[in-house]
Amino acid sequence: MIKILISILIVSILTGCVPKTFGVGRLAYLENIKPNFNCIKLSLEDIDGVSNVHYQIEEGGRPITWHGLEAPNKVHRFEYSFKGIYNANLFFITDYENNTDYHHSMSAVDYEKGQELTTSFYPFMKNLELLIEKRCGLPNFREDIIPFCDYDLCN
Repeated sequence: MIKILISILIVSILTGCVPKTFGVGRLAYLENIKPNFNCIKLSLEDIDGVSNVHYQIEEGGRPITWHGLEAPNKVHRFEYSFKGIYNANLFFITDYENNTDYHHSMSAVDYEKGQELTTSFYPFMKNLELLIEKRCGLPNFREDIIPFCDYDLCN
């Protein structure tokens, strides 16, 4: 069975039948900042079109330093729906020094569908970041964000 799956994968790659994903996202690195995750959850819930907000903490990797094995990273994941978009991904990773990585993205397999989703989703991402910056004690949060996008409407 595994040989069949591997064969299908190889044929798909060679014939160009592997679907390409298209997406939009925003990333930031916050040095010595640990956000108020309850405030972020409440901010997310206050935006029109957002529903089914769920917040969970997961254990990430354990950094190795000169001091030895450090405490595991914490992944603060927010699952939600926005106007029927279910493939959004919002999470923060905090390390043992309270440095935080911010990740927020959405992806689609179909280019046209992805462009349509991006048209409504990208402004929502920016509005959420403004709300987080104002409400949750993260001054200049938006200045540190690096956008990435496969579409024209992200500018």
